[in-house]
Amino acid sequence: MAKLDISAAALAGFGVIKRAPLAPAVWGLVRVVLGLGPMLLFMPALFDLFEAMPAIIAKGEPDMHDMAPFMGLNALSPVSMLCGLVAYGLVTGASFRAVLTPEQKAWFYMRFSMAEVMVVVVTIVVAVLAVVAIIPLAIVLAIAGIAGGQANEGVAAILVLLLILAMLVGGVWLALRLSLAPALSFDTKTFQLFESWGHTKGHVLSLLLMAILNVVVVLLIETVFGALFGGLLVGVIFSGGIDLSALQTNPEAFFNRDNLERWMPGLLGIAVVSGILGGYLIAIINAPWAAAYRMLVKDGATEPA
Repeated sequence: MAKLDISAAALAGFGVIKRAPLAPAVWGLVRVVLGLGPMLLFMPALFDLFEAMPAIIAKGEPDMHDMAPFMGLNALSPVSMLCGLVAYGLVTGASFRAVLTPEQKAWFYMRFSMAEVMVVVVTIVVAVLAVVAIIPLAIVLAIAGIAGGQANEGVAAILVLLLILAMLVGGVWLALRLSLAPALSFDTKTFQLFESWGHTKGHVLSLLLMAILNVVVVLLIETVFGALFGGLLVGVIFSGGIDLSALQTNPEAFFNRDNLERWMPGLLGIAVVSGILGGYLIAIINAPWAAAYRMLVKDGATEPA
């Protein structure tokens, strides 16, 4: 039976970074460009929205005229979503390729191919299924809460808590059983969702331990860099000598075009640097699942159960 090396899989992203130290930086830049590109096209609407915020806050109940700046940004949503999907497919595919076929280094492992398309498709399907599953679960919780509340509030609280716990455990278990679907779809260039079920049979605990170890590593990294960039962001925003105490009586001191224009270079700089570092997090987060797929399926030569 195939065996998962938990620590090796969980830390596979560091191996990717060691083999191709520049590749994750490029992945991060690609995400920044595709993420911020559409926003730059709608920069006038963003400025209008920022300047309109004091009036909207003061009024409390905005009317249709107040919502006009938001309408310009609404047009950004489909474009941003499409760019986000493209970025997700490119960088996820690249991180998988760096693990599964590390010799394919051209273009920093990035491609526009059916493999990337399948990764995006299977991820969307999983997200839709998750949303569909949440609806009946929420109904069950509501019914249990109402029924228990009619008998005893303490009983209702315990019942709802137990149901939530059971749903969380079931959700994690189901997610782990399907966790190899993106890498499987990428490697075969076909839609492979429930095929992951057989390959993960008997490996749920090891996959869970791998995921936990990976999450701990990612949280430690994010804590350090989150504090760093949080401090930089505060420094950029208050570099113009804004008086915090004056904001309550004069919000225009914060929400005005001059401030936004003055902050924009610093904000863009922070976005670019954080995006580059985020590329390395992509490698650390995605590589373990490709490594797990390689160990359990490709190297282990397992057949779906």
